[in-house]
Amino acid sequence: MVVATLERGGQTVELPLLDVGGTPLLISDFGKPEAQLRSGGGSLDPRVQDQYSGSHTINLIARYTNADAYERAIELCDFLKSDSSGDDMLFNVDVAGYADDLLVTLGAGDNQALQVDYAAGRKNDVEIGLNLTRISTTQGSGSRIAETPTATGDGPIQIGVGNDLVDLSADATDISLTRSIGRPQDVVRRSTQSYPRHITKPKITNDTLELSFVLTENIQSDLETIQENIFARQLGRQGITLDFNGIFGLGAFEVMPTGSSPFRQVRQAGQKGQVITPSFSFRRVFSQS
Repeated sequence: MVVATLERGGQTVELPLLDVGGTPLLISDFGKPEAQLRSGGGSLDPRVQDQYSGSHTINLIARYTNADAYERAIELCDFLKSDSSGDDMLFNVDVAGYADDLLVTLGAGDNQALQVDYAAGRKNDVEIGLNLTRISTTQGSGSRIAETPTATGDGPIQIGVGNDLVDLSADATDISLTRSIGRPQDVVRRSTQSYPRHITKPKITNDTLELSFVLTENIQSDLETIQENIFARQLGRQGITLDFNGIFGLGAFEVMPTGSSPFRQVRQAGQKGQVITPSFSFRRVFSQS
């Protein structure tokens, strides 16, 4: 098994690359986005001006499968969501074509540079998709530390406002979750070095949660509570509570619906009594408590 590492400020996280036949382990893309091809002049072919940094993006797929899979996934999320404090982040992997200690940052301008997938029915099995941008220097002084709410237990997932929570009567083995993290307001600027410079901005990050589950009991009351108490109600400055109660090792998040259709319910023919919810999307928000 090939293991990649990210190290910053004395902390190191490991990424065991997904080892399945035919699956890409690492993808590198190179480019020269700042090179200029002149459109004017009398030459048959354009003149070129290339004086700024090139681009190098690295995409990898990793997988945590041991008993500490949920803990390691949470550690990775908090590591990449936190400010860099101006410290360099170094990427290492024992694969031909990759030098030691590549200076990288979380995918530039990407809201979902890190995707963490918890598949339904697969305990202690978390798949990671990560987009990194190679850089020449790191700047910035932000020191905010991200903390994922954690808990122990087997559910149920609860959703609601304040103390008015509804238990989602869904089997824990039928629940899947994708958590996406990005730092789209960090800045990657061209430089005269080989790669651009990165500036950490102490601004808002992106942390979204999209879950899918099947309702088999209390369907009418659950759906009415979700629709009336959340989507048909003005919440002011108060967010929605999404509490996993230990499922995937997660605790209670304060969130708001995100996207054009954050809650979609689907009834399928031939499955009387079930409501499948393929898309239930929230974005983590600032907690007033």
